[in-house]
Amino acid sequence: MITPEHLERFNEIIDNCKALVEQVPAEPEKSFEYVLLQLYGKTLLTLCEISALLESGYPEGAMALARNTYENLVVMTYLCKNAEDTGLIQRFFDDYRIKTCKDHIQYLKWNIEVGNDTPLIRELLELRQAEYNDLLEQYQDFTRIRYEKPYFDHYWWVGKPTSFNRLCEQAGFDDNFFYNLSCYRVHAGITGSMVRFGEQADRPLIGPTRAGKEMPLYFSLLNLITQTRIFCAYNELDCSYINGLFEDLNRDLIEAFESLNE
Repeated sequence: MITPEHLERFNEIIDNCKALVEQVPAEPEKSFEYVLLQLYGKTLLTLCEISALLESGYPEGAMALARNTYENLVVMTYLCKNAEDTGLIQRFFDDYRIKTCKDHIQYLKWNIEVGNDTPLIRELLELRQAEYNDLLEQYQDFTRIRYEKPYFDHYWWVGKPTSFNRLCEQAGFDDNFFYNLSCYRVHAGITGSMVRFGEQADRPLIGPTRAGKEMPLYFSLLNLITQTRIFCAYNELDCSYINGLFEDLNRDLIEAFESLNE
């Protein structure tokens, strides 16, 4: 059983990782170092959310967010292995431009559809559409065709059609057990609706539970410490103290797992 003391130690590790970020100077935008800082910062923010969910008794929600930290870890590791590929780093940044541009276009079109059709909306839509068309032309060799139109798939920036499983392989990850388990808590379906980490019952349990926190906490901790070691290695930071905290908590979590099977 996960206790409040376990969660306090988890939060202590997160706080120490936040302190690491403060030691890193601001890096030029669109550099690999800037990417690394943003990815690590996002993971720490997500871990704060996971901690809050676990403390409140919602392990399924925590596991769903732990999935995001694993995806961040895979992307971070892949980019680290290709840190010298400036074209890859540029495409990774421009993926943000592409997605925000598409979202803005859809939002502006929605405004027009619901009757909020103004000259400013039309002007913004024209500007955003032109920007998106420029990106399509710039990266036409990286797009795919669907319904006779070019589009960017999710990992287009890698440089070739790639699924998340393939990205995992290229980054050196071959065991996705925890990740696959976490997907049940994200994707709609009967499994995600019925399987719970905590107490089981014939009727839906709508509310917090005291049980079931072991797996999301362990999965989150593994993702965090791996990313922390990568972050510290590239920024020449000493993470020996955090490693010690991790090893102690990791050992206790393994014992907590073992107690569930007794």
